[in-house]
Amino acid sequence: MPLLPALQDVSGPAAAREAVRFDDVTLTHSELARVTDALAARLTGAGRVAVWATPTAHTVVAVVAALRAGVPAVPLNPKTGERELAHIVADSAPSLVLAAPDDVLPPALAGLARLDVT
Repeated sequence: MPLLPALQDVSGPAAAREAVRFDDVTLTHSELARVTDALAARLTGAGRVAVWATPTAHTVVAVVAALRAGVPAVPLNPKTGERELAHIVADSAPSLVLAAPDDVLPPALAGLARLDVT
């Protein structure tokens, strides 16, 4: 069974169905497939990636793209304290962090390459 089968064949009526909605951002199945394919192509071979996990469509796109690229995603809760966050990053050893363009990341993530999810 393919991972995320609804995104494998995004033609016909399924393509136009709403897949994700956060506030004023709505993505159909075909839009989600398109944006996650583009990001997944950039993540292939990246190893683990950290995801700055805010309650936004950016986070959904980041996690789905990582999964579609076959890359483990390590969600990082923005409410986690600095010491615990540093511990999580040290243990998981991500190669980069995915975040929304406007996200301000804490010092514990300063050593990671950043890729903005647009």
